[in-house]
Amino acid sequence: MTGCTKDHADKYVPPVNGCIYCLPTSFKTELIPIFTGNCGLTGCHGPPSGHNGLILDSASAYRTITKYGREYIDTADAAQSLLYRVLQPGSEHMPPGKQLDSCIAHTIFCWVKEGAPNN
Repeated sequence: MTGCTKDHADKYVPPVNGCIYCLPTSFKTELIPIFTGNCGLTGCHGPPSGHNGLILDSASAYRTITKYGREYIDTADAAQSLLYRVLQPGSEHMPPGKQLDSCIAHTIFCWVKEGAPNN
């Protein structure tokens, strides 16, 4: 995947015939560091209120992402999840003014595709 760094490339399995394959993904050990380092910051999606009510610090991320059901994640179609789509180039993407490593988006996609477990 273009833009993958070695820090995230171990989770990436190249598409075969257009299908994206995923390795098991941990919310606590993989997604929480992504959110706390890029999203759950003061003035963005940090406590106490978070932009648009979405708080992405380690204590609140899972609850606020899943609280609104299909608004942020769509386990039936991970590619349509807002949480995934805002990381794509050309979208009104997050975080503002910065393009995250493409493997980060892949990691989030895989977690949603796995059913968004709190693991």
